Amino acid sequence: MENVTKYFQKLEDTKDPIKENDTIYFKLTDGKEYTSDSFCSTNDLTKAGSKAFLRKKVGDKLEGKVFDLINNEKLDIKKFVFNLKADEILNPALENESLTFEITNVKTTVVPKELTADQIKLITRDENKTTLEELKLFLSDEIKAQYVNISKNYLYTDIYKYIIEDYKMDLPMEFMKKWLVSEKDNNLTPETVEKEMSNIEKQVKWDVVSNQFATQNEIKVEFEEIKQEFANRYYSYFAQSGYTPDPAQIEGFVKESMKDQKQVQKVYETILDEKLLSKMAESVKTETVLMTEEEFVAESAKRNEK
Repeated sequence: MENVTKYFQKLEDTKDPIKENDTIYFKLTDGKEYTSDSFCSTNDLTKAGSKAFLRKKVGDKLEGKVFDLINNEKLDIKKFVFNLKADEILNPALENESLTFEITNVKTTVVPKELTADQIKLITRDENKTTLEELKLFLSDEIKAQYVNISKNYLYTDIYKYIIEDYKMDLPMEFMKKWLVSEKDNNLTPETVEKEMSNIEKQVKWDVVSNQFATQNEIKVEFEEIKQEFANRYYSYFAQSGYTPDPAQIEGFVKESMKDQKQVQKVYETILDEKLLSKMAESVKTETVLMTEEEFVAESAKRNEK
């Protein structure tokens, strides 16, 4: 809920003293010819900058070297403070001399205390969900689904690793080596093949087992499933920005994407692998392991490291 309310936060003008996470607008001048209007966040300030700006208000002035007060690693001073292009040279005097900052405006971050029905509908992507209780239930289901999906992928990974590493298969290794070198399209030398043979063997094992398994279980991917997968990806992409595209618009995007045969092949393989591993997971004996969230995170870190 905290993250959801932050999603709807906005900047509002304030006359209060500057505090953490505020945005400061200021007029910068050397008291002679140079003047510019700029802004920065309090998060972009150095330790000295925080001491100088915090608790100041609109109308206040302060003196200091720009590079002493603003952290150039967090904010590109040349670009965002001095408003210069990449090929323009910063006047050394402006960089090394003390300048005057006149605070012209301060914006503070305001997080809503309550969410509106429209905001709840935007997050849940459901016109019928408008209450706080419905939002909490939706978020709970989303979090649960994430954990279920991660643990499902762990099982799939274990099955895949068993097939490519532990499953015994008599392969004609010497013949495969010669064949790989003889195929000119592979562009492989005997030395490269020898070096990569372990990985090649694993890939061959997976191809043989998965193809046979797909045949035995009549697993295949239909053209409409590929189209739907492209459509789902576009819907998901637009949902992140709160935009609901027209179905005809999505259809146009899908049609354009499917002109790329490489992309179509990738989607086909993704759907096929999902179907294969899902069916394989039904075919093996599994044991349910219960974990606390901390244990699950630790297990995830171990697996990702491997």
